[in-house]
Order: sequence, then structure tokens, then C-alpha cells
Amino acid sequence: MQPRDTRISARSKALCTACAVLFVFTAGCGAEHSLAPANDKPITSSKPQTTAKDAGWFADAQIPNAVCDVPHVTSDAVEVAFRSLSARVVDAQGKPVVGTVAQACGLNVCLPGKTDNKGQIAIENPQPLKGGAFKYGDGLLYAQFALALDTDATHDLGDQVTVAFPELATGTPFTAGATLESQDASLEIAEGADISLDLLAFPDAEQHVFLAQSIAAADYPSAARNEVGLSVVWALAPLKTKLCPKAQLRVPNTTSLKANSAVEFLLHATDVAGAWAAYTEWGLHATGHVTPDGQWIETDADSGIEQLGVFGIRAAP
Repeated sequence: MQPRDTRISARSKALCTACAVLFVFTAGCGAEHSLAPANDKPITSSKPQTTAKDAGWFADAQIPNAVCDVPHVTSDAVEVAFRSLSARVVDAQGKPVVGTVAQACGLNVCLPGKTDNKGQIAIENPQPLKGGAFKYGDGLLYAQFALALDTDATHDLGDQVTVAFPELATGTPFTAGATLESQDASLEIAEGADISLDLLAFPDAEQHVFLAQSIAAADYPSAARNEVGLSVVWALAPLKTKLCPKAQLRVPNTTSLKANSAVEFLLHATDVAGAWAAYTEWGLHATGHVTPDGQWIETDADSGIEQLGVFGIRAAP
């Protein structure tokens, strides 16, 4: 997987920054930016944000010190007939997850829905679906997964597992130059880092906190079981929060990974745009190692986490 060449002139970078309040860029400007919400709340960031009104075209627009490119992977998925989907979303204890996002989502169209008071979802909407998946969980209260669908028209998926994040009140607010902690996981953010949250999905200030939750191998959802060799899975929220420059992640070594061994952090792609990996797949996001005492797994100093989501950790080949 090779990142796209995103080298552009300083003038073009400035223009992209000025336009970021109006559009979400997936090409041209290195890092993606969230749309500003309708109530004009400022984008949560460690740096001042320049609006189109302030920028006066592009001359005064701010240019980040670090350019963080988001690689996008094109899927070769085919279009197949879709008729219906049914599933029940449960947590690791088998309890139904009520009112969470649950949809049949392909590269061409998403058929949205939410689980009912029994955690169930039923979607009946016959039409062609390209690279379809069952995508569920909102990425803030519950981890989001995308389970690739086969070529059948009807899908009875039974129970599909997600995991609940800790309560929002326990989260650590995003702050540049700070180490954020949740559930024994820590995220060290560089001084002056740009922190960009998806404000369309998470507009409220109380949602802008770091949350983490591990998933034991026995509780892996089907979407994670399809990836061979994962030693442990960690979900980090809010989903799609972007960090530039990269942040350093440390989690407890609750697995059989040996001290000083090299590891890989794979990000699960639930975005149809294919950021970091093809939709529904797991793509290499960072390298890391087990600490000499064997107690921790952490990203390498020259690597790190650029986007929050669900990560699988495995021994490096």
C-alpha cells in the first residue's frame, strides 16, 4: 500500500486550508478536515482555525507546520444484487445494543438504520450494492465495525458483537502536548499538534474526549476474526479523529507477545472512502514494539497514530 503523492505548492496548500470550512477534502490537501457544523461551533483543534471570512481569499490562511497525508485505497469490489439484511447487535456480554447505527453500506449507497429496543435491525431495500458491508456502531458510544457481505442477495447475520466505550465523563479532553489516558491506554500528543474531530458526527464539546476500550480475543466480532494473526484489538474514540503530527500510543500487553518483539498496528477501515485500507479491511497504520519488561505495547518513536478507530495489533512478520 503506497500513499498518494500529495505534494502541492504553498499557495495551493493555503487555498485548501481556506476552503476546508466548506468542503471535506480527500485529495489535494494532505490531511482531511471536518465540515463546520451549522451552529458555527469552532473546529476543536490545538491551533487557531482560519475561516473563509477571516482568510480573505487565501493570502492569510494558515498552513500547518506538519503535513499529514491520508492514503486512500481503491476497492475492486463488484456490484451485486441486494435484497435484505437482518442482524442483532450485542455487546461482549451478549446484551442487546439499543439505538446504535446499523446499516447496509456499499461503495455506491448506504441504506441507513438503527437497532431497535432488542438490538435488532432489519433492512429491506432491493437494489444493486457495490462492495456491501454491515456497518454498525457509532464510533463514540460503541466501536464501529464493517463486516463485508457475500454475493448473496439476502443476509441473515445473527448476532454481531461490538464493545461499549467508557462513559464520556471519564474521557480525557484533547490537548496538544498532553498524554491522554483511558482504560490503561495512553495517547501522547505532540506540542502544537493539530487535532481535528468529525464535528458533523460529534458536534458537542462533551464528546471531544479520548476514550479507549480493549476487546478480548474471545469477544472479537466477525469483522475482526477475518483478519488472521491479531493478538489484541483496541477501539479508540471518537472515530476518525485526526492527529498531526502522529501521536504515540501505549496499551497494556495482555497477550502472549514477547518482550522486545516488533508489532504492527492495523486500522480497520469503516469509511467507504478507503482511508488507510480498502473498505472493511485492515491496513498497516503504524509499527511498534513490546517494551523490554514485557508490560506494554507501544508505537515506535518514528511511527504513531494519525487517526482514531479500531486497531488490531499483531506480531510483525
